[in-house]
Amino acid sequence: LKLLHKRTESLTLEGFLSSRKCNLSESLLSELSETCSNLKRLKLKKFYIHADKIELQHLPRSLTHLSLGNSEVCNLPPEANSYFKNIHLTFPHLEVLDLENCGWVSNHSLMAISKVESLKEISLKGCFQIGNCFAYTALATNFGFNNLEKINLQDTDISDKELCCFGRKPKLRELHVGGQFGCKLTD
Repeated sequence: LKLLHKRTESLTLEGFLSSRKCNLSESLLSELSETCSNLKRLKLKKFYIHADKIELQHLPRSLTHLSLGNSEVCNLPPEANSYFKNIHLTFPHLEVLDLENCGWVSNHSLMAISKVESLKEISLKGCFQIGNCFAYTALATNFGFNNLEKINLQDTDISDKELCCFGRKPKLRELHVGGQFGCKLTD
């Protein structure tokens, strides 16, 4: 952290997911938020995170790009209180959210994520729970994702019904589907 300062705009950190021990601390994130007040891009790769200790609110509010790719979050709150609850307030300028290969991300998470008005791009590739409840997808796409331009739904459990929901978003330009997991698509 001694090399970081308020002009730092991008940071990538890689954890030790294979250790299955929490390797990201609240104090590190608090100091990061304080030191890098203009941080725009943050990639947290391969971290093992305890949701009851590390919340999204601990990250810098200035973020426009956030990646939790290949990270595992355990001790998630009950479904009624998504880990992404109030993400639209926490990151009011978030444009890109990368959740690639985050199997812990549930279809219910779409409800909270859809409220981020500035969100233009989201990757849910490898989030195998996405597509397991049509109602959440329908509600999230009906009331949110208004500025979404690109979404990656490869290797999810997405079906034709959910694709139709995303396909109705007027600003959507790229929709990536297919892969190994959710081969439920019909002709």
